[in-house]
Amino acid sequence: MIVDESFNADKLVKFLETLVKDAERKDQIEIFYLPSYSPEINPDEPLNTDLKYAIGSKVAPRNKTRV
Repeated sequence: MIVDESFNADKLVKFLETLVKDAERKDQIEIFYLPSYSPEINPDEPLNTDLKYAIGSKVAPRNKTRV
């Protein structure tokens, strides 16, 4: 299914109906609510936090023009 406009609730329902129409195990398909912003369940978030801290805490390099 290709959607050019915004993906709203009506299009989601149509997509799910199409998805389960021929599915053998449609009784096993579940929908889980995921919050829009949840860094605690994003595996990349701790890495990004550590990386930002490491980059931000370094002293700027010195050269001849900067003493």
